[in-house]
Amino acid sequence: MIRRDNIKKGFSLVELMVSMSIFTVIMLIVMGSIITVIESNRKAQQLRLVMDNLNQTMEGMSRLIRFGSNYHCNVASGILSDPQDCFDGNHTLGFKDINGNQVIYRITDNQITKIVGNVTYYITSPEMTIEKLVFFVNGSLIGDNMQPRVTIIVSGYTGTATKRSQFNLQTSVSQRKFDYQ
Repeated sequence: MIRRDNIKKGFSLVELMVSMSIFTVIMLIVMGSIITVIESNRKAQQLRLVMDNLNQTMEGMSRLIRFGSNYHCNVASGILSDPQDCFDGNHTLGFKDINGNQVIYRITDNQITKIVGNVTYYITSPEMTIEKLVFFVNGSLIGDNMQPRVTIIVSGYTGTATKRSQFNLQTSVSQRKFDYQ
């Protein structure tokens, strides 16, 4: 018969090492998952902020174009002349706003800029890089019996070279004032 006084209670060193190893492996897996979720959340928040800025930019451009007139696709000299259609697209759009001011949209330093008179405004966030801005103009010619319409295509990305989020956006805007001539 074994006496209970001689039995030592507790864990052996091998049992402690095995349990600590299992606990460490489980914690590494859990921490890796938590870090991945945090990174995904950070990326989603950054993309949401950029898309909110881009949507606000596109809405502002659309509103100004909708109430404008005398649309041009090729504004190389910065001076607007007669309205001009642009079926092949161009990276610059010029027009007269509702107050008769000359407005030009284009890409400068990978950002969308708005030029009113001689003042240039950057209207997109510096966190995003605009790679492509193309304007198509239809129906701007006088007497063509078409309502003027501008189609805008924007593409670019946000983030670093290794963690990049691409975006592509397209919208069409019709002149609000009825073109009856």
